[in-house]
Amino acid sequence: MKINLKSNLDTTIGQTFRRELADNFSNIENAINENDNHMSKHQTTQTDAHNASQITYKSETVASKIAHEERKLNNLVLGANGDGIAEVKDARVSNSGISHPTLARRLDDDYTKFITDKIEILSTVEKSKQEIMDVEYRFEPKTQDFQHLTDLSPFRNAVMQSFHIDNKTSIIYMTQATNEGYRLSRHMLNGQEIDFMLCNGGGHGTHNGYRWIGDTLWIYSNYTNNNGKPVVVRFKYNAGVTQTYGTNGMQDVFTGQDGNPYITPLINEKEGTILYRISTNNTSGEIYNYIEIRKLSDVDKNINNIICKVDIPLELTTDIQPMQGVTYANNVLYWYTGNARLDTPNYLTAFNLANGKQLYQRSVSIGVIDGIVAGDSAEAEGMQFYYDLETGKYALLLGVTVGASNNRQHEIHGIFQKGIYEKLSANATPVAMSDTGGRRKPLPVNTTLLSDVKSAGSYYISTADIQKYVDFPLPHNWFPAGWLFDVAFPNHGGDAKQTLTMNSFAGTTITFQRIVSPTTIGAWSYISVYSLERGVRVPTVITKLSDFSTPGMTAYMTTEDSMRMKDFPRNDGVAGWYIENSMADTAGGIVQSIKRSSSNEVEIYMRTVTGAGTANRWSIIKPELV
Repeated sequence: MKINLKSNLDTTIGQTFRRELADNFSNIENAINENDNHMSKHQTTQTDAHNASQITYKSETVASKIAHEERKLNNLVLGANGDGIAEVKDARVSNSGISHPTLARRLDDDYTKFITDKIEILSTVEKSKQEIMDVEYRFEPKTQDFQHLTDLSPFRNAVMQSFHIDNKTSIIYMTQATNEGYRLSRHMLNGQEIDFMLCNGGGHGTHNGYRWIGDTLWIYSNYTNNNGKPVVVRFKYNAGVTQTYGTNGMQDVFTGQDGNPYITPLINEKEGTILYRISTNNTSGEIYNYIEIRKLSDVDKNINNIICKVDIPLELTTDIQPMQGVTYANNVLYWYTGNARLDTPNYLTAFNLANGKQLYQRSVSIGVIDGIVAGDSAEAEGMQFYYDLETGKYALLLGVTVGASNNRQHEIHGIFQKGIYEKLSANATPVAMSDTGGRRKPLPVNTTLLSDVKSAGSYYISTADIQKYVDFPLPHNWFPAGWLFDVAFPNHGGDAKQTLTMNSFAGTTITFQRIVSPTTIGAWSYISVYSLERGVRVPTVITKLSDFSTPGMTAYMTTEDSMRMKDFPRNDGVAGWYIENSMADTAGGIVQSIKRSSSNEVEIYMRTVTGAGTANRWSIIKPELV
């Protein structure tokens, strides 16, 4: 290592002189240490310090000595008989140690073995490659099991008609029938509703087509025009808008049909085509369906050019097996049929688009586990062939609506090429297993006991449904309202808290709680709270205060309310009154008190009501004015 020392030090012995001197000492120390390290490595671990020509052995270099010995060895082989025959004999022995009679036989054998090994290696590589490709791109809707992807939670309790997962934005579009047409809502991948629009005049049970043109998403749909005829239109999604025919930039779409048959459109953006599912009557008056496929470029230019047509068998258009979904890709048409009855299978039928012949048919039981489903209803609804824009891989998605009429749940299941399910699932907003994407879960319909509902989550009980639950904490006719029902996550022993809250804006919130377990049902507890605006009124159906005996509950009575009570201590229509119940004793009895709402003086009456409902005499407490 070369070092450069400062030789011209400052002439004054001061700070500069000392710094320059210290720098010299530091440089000298570093150089000595580095040389020492280099020498140590050279003596112990360095293997390439010198080449053979740099090392001397007995007055000559090691390189020249090795060359001399190599020449001597060659002369031994080549000079044995003057013609190198010993070298040839030596070469007859193969790498595996087999001695051949001639060198040519050895070379032939090596070449044959090389070709054999090459073919075997290539075959193994090709087989392994094919196995990897089969796993990577496996897509067999005929035999593969469907996987649950997500549940949709629209804020409307009607069956799903169709759905579409947009591969550009990952937003799910969903349709539900209304009296005027259909409701089109947007959802996150976890099912939570974002917003919606109303498509008044849109076809009932419609299957929409979705197409990006530049940065604009166009929705193709069946619609009723101003003459009452079914047509195909396209429009843009407008949240909160009620879309009627011809408004908000809606455009008619060319169909190439004579007359106005009922048509629902479907679009395959990757193939650049549009499918028209056409429903009409045959010569016998029977309803039948057929499909036509056209190029989108032709439809845009009003060119009547059908590139494919398939007639659907009549047995797949009946009331038992109505069409519930259609899609197509890769020269295969998929037709989804079924109704809500569990004793009738839903079917997925595939057709060859080239010749219209059926390829296969399979029953589909998505949404049903071992023949059991909430509400004994699982209706096939909607289908999509999904493409991933990044990888080109795809999935076949089917929809189903399960549950009774006022407790419906909408599920999407699919068959996925490798990676697509994981990608779609990863894009969903993480939610708890008890959540359904922003809306309360449907209650099971096969029980009359709220204590049977032990699955954690938030539920809703409508006013009508309250009537069937025999363990509801209040008489069913007291408060005609819906109730929010929450079941907390259980502990390791299965104990869970149930909470009932009246869904009302009229006054004080009424809430009950209890603990349930797999073996024990706890008693309901009334949660006492006070409204800052107005309290609960005694239900109008009550005519005796002894019937209003829920422990801890308080309420207000108007003059008219008090006059309605047959067991009121005075019945002269004076002022309003507060009624308060104490907590219960060990036998369920309470102390009931009523207090007069007056600016003059407080008047109080009290009595006991037994757990069996027997009311004792009133006692009056007359406060003394101050």
